[in-house]
Amino acid sequence: ENEITATEAFFSFYPNMGRSSATSNAAVLNAASSSNNNGSSDDALRRMAKLVNSLLARVDCGPFREPVDWRGLELWDYPKVIKKMMDLGTVKRKLERGQYSTPAECAVDIRLVWTNCKTYNADGSDFFLLAESFSKRFEDRQACFSWVLCF
Repeated sequence: ENEITATEAFFSFYPNMGRSSATSNAAVLNAASSSNNNGSSDDALRRMAKLVNSLLARVDCGPFREPVDWRGLELWDYPKVIKKMMDLGTVKRKLERGQYSTPAECAVDIRLVWTNCKTYNADGSDFFLLAESFSKRFEDRQACFSWVLCF
C-alpha cells in the first residue's frame, strides 16, 4: 500500500546524503505524506507545529521569529543574496493555515531559515553560530518523530 519506508523517510529529511538520483525529491515528499502504521501525516504535522512553537518560545529565537527587516537594517544586498526568505513565524502561519501537505515540506522551510542565516552571515559570527545551534536542535528533535526513523 502507501506505507513509507524508513529509508524513504530518512532521505526525505536528508536528501543530500548520497542517495541515488533515481528517486526524485517529489516522490520522496509524496511518500512522506502517506499514512503509515504509526499515525497520519496530520499527526506528524501537529508534532511539527509543536516543535516550531517550542523553538519560537526560546529566548534566543529572536532573529528567526519574523522576516528579516532588510530595509530597516539597511541590508540592501540581502534580497540579492537570499533568494527565498523564510522565518519561523511564517512557518507557524503556514502550518496553522494548512499550507503544508507533508511534514517533509515543512521541514524544508525550517531548514531554509538556518541556511539563509548561515549564507548571509559570516562563518563563526554570532548569527551563524546561533543558526547552527537551532539547526542541530531541530534535527535532533525531529529525528525521532515516528514518521521518520523510529518505526
